[in-house]
Amino acid sequence: MRYEARCSSSRTYVQAPSCVELDVRLDELFGRRVLVVPCTTVGHPTALPVLIGSHQALIIDPQVHHGVREAVNHLPGRERPSR
Repeated sequence: MRYEARCSSSRTYVQAPSCVELDVRLDELFGRRVLVVPCTTVGHPTALPVLIGSHQALIIDPQVHHGVREAVNHLPGRERPSR
């Protein structure tokens, strides 16, 4: 509630000071770089290329969030089956 704000701008462009602190503390906790993203629109394309290797299959449900679908479409070196 302390940093709550209402504005017409995307949350992608707004980051509360607590997110920066959370980044630092999680880095320390896990001993490696951690990235806290403000929304799934940024999270999906940030995480999927790191989590899914080029020799791995990725099966997504037809009802999956649009952001996941878009991120999958932009993974490098992916063959997409024809429908």
